[in-house]
Amino acid sequence: GTISRPAYSAGDATVTLTATITKGAAIETKTFVVKVLKQSQTDAEAVANAKGALAVGYAAGDSASGVTQDLTLATMGADGTTITWSTDNSAVIAADGTISRPAYSAGDATVTLTATITKGAAIETKTFVVKVLKQSQTDAEAVANAKGALAVGYAAGDSASGVTQDLTLATMGADGTSVTWSSDNPAVIAADGTISRPAYSAGDATVTLTATIAKGAATETKTFVVKVLKQSQTDAEAVANAKGALAVGYTAGDSASGVTQDLTLATMGADGTTITWSSNKPSVITATGKVNRPVKTSSDEMVTLTATIRKGAATETKVFTVKVLKQMQSDTDAVAEALAALTIGYRTGDSAANVTKSLSLSTTGLNGTVIEWSSNLVSVLNGNGTVERPAANTADAMVMLTATVRKGAVVQTKTFNLIVKKFEAGMPFTIGSTGDDLGLDRKTGSLTASVKIDRNTNRADHVGKEVVVFQLMKNNREPVSIVALYPDIQTSETLSATFHSIVGTDSGYSVKVFVFDRLTTDATNVQTNLAEPVVLN
Repeated sequence: GTISRPAYSAGDATVTLTATITKGAAIETKTFVVKVLKQSQTDAEAVANAKGALAVGYAAGDSASGVTQDLTLATMGADGTTITWSTDNSAVIAADGTISRPAYSAGDATVTLTATITKGAAIETKTFVVKVLKQSQTDAEAVANAKGALAVGYAAGDSASGVTQDLTLATMGADGTSVTWSSDNPAVIAADGTISRPAYSAGDATVTLTATIAKGAATETKTFVVKVLKQSQTDAEAVANAKGALAVGYTAGDSASGVTQDLTLATMGADGTTITWSSNKPSVITATGKVNRPVKTSSDEMVTLTATIRKGAATETKVFTVKVLKQMQSDTDAVAEALAALTIGYRTGDSAANVTKSLSLSTTGLNGTVIEWSSNLVSVLNGNGTVERPAANTADAMVMLTATVRKGAVVQTKTFNLIVKKFEAGMPFTIGSTGDDLGLDRKTGSLTASVKIDRNTNRADHVGKEVVVFQLMKNNREPVSIVALYPDIQTSETLSATFHSIVGTDSGYSVKVFVFDRLTTDATNVQTNLAEPVVLN
């Protein structure tokens, strides 16, 4: 009859007792059914029981594999237990079961929830793994997703770095988006992807394609940079390219403006072209570039070379003009040529037999020569060409002028025999008083005298300024007043003097005009008349 009560978790136990009653040979049995009550529940059993019973509460339609709405997380468990919750991603599921669904672009989120069940000192945990489904896709997310997936469709063998065939430009993108295209160079790539390759001479073309992806009000753009390769080179393009690159080959030191040695004339050009040459002066430059310089006594030669560039049926010409320099001149030849060309520069009206004015004597000659001049009669004509004519009471001067021409160590001379003419007798100036606006102009209150003074170049010269004196005379003998002018007369000059505060209409007044070399009152050094005086009445 000893009782061992079941544990609380085992529950109450129903036991059948059978009694066997005997006496002698007689025997019978009797049964008794009794319930042995379970032991009182421990805290650990309460926690274990609550753990077994604990579950996450899902909203209608949700489950652990697909959560879209807040969870119910019990805080009280079976048998008087308490429950606290924690989460490994509180941004998605808070500890109170609040759900924040991930954005569509972030994807679904798997979250582990941990329930801690306690009673007294007993404690256990239970974990639940749930998947929180991402939010429904927005138009902006659809556009962004389609943008990431969008690509240009290239024909076999082509790529962004080398396009030769039409492109495939999708007009429908991922997630129900639409795509429209534009090109910054539609002449090369049209908006529908049609390719028009550039001509060979134009070179490859880099084109930017812009795709506009749209859904609802959401829109984004994506650019693609592609290189469309130029077309294969035609013969005409090859010839044009070779023509642009073609040049005459000069020896070091030579150029088109100065050729002294044979030229290099290419017979093969760029891009597989052939070149033939012709010369308008084959005696100077042959069609192969051989140069025959003109002799030194001749002149430099301008030669036109014509290159004909060909490929297939295509042909073009290119012209080069070059100067072939004559052969080098020796210093002896240079001096001889300069000496032969040497002349004296005479002033107007002069010549070797009639020198009256200074000469122009060059100190540099042809071919870089240097010239020095000397005279056998420097008092009349010096090496600078300055002439001092003999006085009128002497004779003309015979002068030998010698030019010494030098270049390097070569020196030669050339002489010129000249006649320097003496001055003519008479004074160097003449006073004229007749003619328009000359003579006396008589007015009430003033008297104006005007004369024209001419220089006589063939008479004794005067250096420096002259003094022209107008002397007012009363009755042709009584000096009244003077006016002195100081011109420097080179050829001729008209001069006037006015006398005021006189009765100009009075015929008793006259004016006498003088030309002096100076004006002085020194009786021991009187002025010299340079012209015969003239009286104006």
